Amino acid sequence: MTIPPQLVDDYLKRRWIDLDYCKNALMQKDYPSLKQVGHRLKGNGAMFGFPEISSIGKDLEREATLEDQERVQS
Repeated sequence: MTIPPQLVDDYLKRRWIDLDYCKNALMQKDYPSLKQVGHRLKGNGAMFGFPEISSIGKDLEREATLEDQERVQS
């Protein structure tokens, strides 16, 4: 399945928004929100052709569940 380039561009733009959201959530120690973003990334990164994003999402979800601020930040 080929995803139209505009959809891929939109997907990547939303990831930048997620990054800002995660920075704010981390400052507030809002681990449930971080876990939610991680879960979403884990589920959709590979679908858009970015398995690395899925891997990052998996790690983020796991570390947010453990409330490990240092590892979430990295």
